[in-house]
Amino acid sequence: MVRDEKLAAAVAEQIKAAYAALDHSAYLVRQDGDKDEVTPYVNTVGTICCDIIFKLMEPLYESHPHLKPEGWE
Repeated sequence: MVRDEKLAAAVAEQIKAAYAALDHSAYLVRQDGDKDEVTPYVNTVGTICCDIIFKLMEPLYESHPHLKPEGWE
């Protein structure tokens, strides 16, 4: 994963922003999307968010535990 502390902190912020944007997009689709598009969209976003957490955030936080948001555990 990213070894440099400063770069890791910048990457962590970008990853959190990407996760938040995807999560919000799912909220918007749930609110205003057609019934037939909500489930596929939300499921796809869920898959991507799981990848973000387990393939990006967890390894980054394992290497740089001080970057973990409060209450991450």
